[in-house]
Amino acid sequence: MPLPNYDGAGNPYSAGSAFPTTTVDCDYPHTAIVEFKNAVVASYSGKEKRSAMMPARKVFNLRFEQLTHADADALWNHYLAQSGTLESFSYQDYNEDPGNPAHTVRYQNESLSRESFIYDAERVGITLIEVL
Repeated sequence: MPLPNYDGAGNPYSAGSAFPTTTVDCDYPHTAIVEFKNAVVASYSGKEKRSAMMPARKVFNLRFEQLTHADADALWNHYLAQSGTLESFSYQDYNEDPGNPAHTVRYQNESLSRESFIYDAERVGITLIEVL
């Protein structure tokens, strides 16, 4: 089996392209988290002043347990085309109605690993964070 293309030459995913669809859906538990960044300041009297520091955004933790090499290569090449956390792209959440608009996200981590554990099967874990 040839190694994936690490230098980006001939990569089928241009920067900003949608998250690749694999023949294997994300394994469960698939986690979607909503993060709020709020400031809460309490006065001496006990009264609080609260303000939003930024809008809420979602974080998606995806785990693929039995990907074929071709599907793992598709995820790997997509990550390379986005230059890790540099470029954003579209992602349709598995738990949402397909009619809902896709989220604009980026990869959260500066590195990606893949694990081959049996013949023609790989594991890949990915965390995506919504871009505001």
